[in-house]
Amino acid sequence: ASVVAFVTGHEDPGKDDTAVDYQALASLIARGATACFYMGIGRLESIRDTLLARGLPPSTPVAIIQWGTLPNQRSLRTTLACAKEDCDHAALGSPAIIVVGQVAGLDEPGLDWFTTRPLFGRRILVTRTRQQASELSERLRELGAMVHEAPTIEIAPPADWSAADAHVRKVREYDWLVLTSANGVTSLAERLAALGLDARHMSGVRIAAIGDATAGALQRYLAIRADFVPTRFVAESLAGELLAKEDVKGKRFLLWRADIARPALPSLLEQAGAVVTECVAYETRPAPGLPEEALEALKGCEIDWITFTSSSTARNLVELLGDDAPLLQRVQTASIGPITTQTMRELGLPVTVEAETSNIQGLVAAMLSHRIPQPLTSVR
Repeated sequence: ASVVAFVTGHEDPGKDDTAVDYQALASLIARGATACFYMGIGRLESIRDTLLARGLPPSTPVAIIQWGTLPNQRSLRTTLACAKEDCDHAALGSPAIIVVGQVAGLDEPGLDWFTTRPLFGRRILVTRTRQQASELSERLRELGAMVHEAPTIEIAPPADWSAADAHVRKVREYDWLVLTSANGVTSLAERLAALGLDARHMSGVRIAAIGDATAGALQRYLAIRADFVPTRFVAESLAGELLAKEDVKGKRFLLWRADIARPALPSLLEQAGAVVTECVAYETRPAPGLPEEALEALKGCEIDWITFTSSSTARNLVELLGDDAPLLQRVQTASIGPITTQTMRELGLPVTVEAETSNIQGLVAAMLSHRIPQPLTSVR
């Protein structure tokens, strides 16, 4: 529209007359202008009657949008004559904006891009750590979802850094440094800095990263390219693929990882003759509790999806819910990979989808591939 007017729909009820020149407004709308009434749902009937009395045709297009720009946005298209009746029937309420004019009648392909995003209106519970949730949450919001962040684990430094620092200082004594998470990379970068060292200190050491997220963090924080990244981002694949291309007998490996890391990787390497040293780079602890908002959403059956990005997120969510754990049976779930899926099944949790590639992109892709009907967002 060439002319757009924003008009308050809620005036001081104590005033004898309106401050809005409805005659001029109706004349502008009739000539192609658009009027947007905010705070007007409570006075929709009066606005309609006044515009009709000022000569606007009953067929004038009207659009009403509730919770505009949010993942729970609802809207309807109607006409001026039917606006009040249709709004009541659809149970649209405040906050909402009422758009009156020819623009409200446009129905061009692609115009409604906002509500046609693949996850629009879905409520998704993200159980990643608070430090890691942002990447996944941001991607889900871009696709239209309403995200509830409910970290089930917390990342904490070891109580004593002396053992880890000793390994960092003598890292060049090892043939391989194995990093099994992005958290491990950030921990390594922090310890190097704390000791007055940088990436040059690790020259000559070959580095294996368990997946592309870990390899990406390695480049981002230390400007180092991983020497080896397996095709499947689990410990068994890292060990199996590395052993297929390298003779590790007698080679020294430093595994820089979490305190709760699975024993599969060191066991497979040691069986092949490698000398393995494990170092706790960070500790994982259960979160003290779930955010009240997330818990209430679960109890109210308002969650459509729950994402699990590790076995510990699944275990801890079940423990945090306690007697309310059966609530999880009603929700679709997305697992980041086979190890997480195995844990979920051991816990009796349903597994709706599993990522083909064990990273955030793969997790989101798996959810998008599971076609389910879009929620109702336009009632007319």
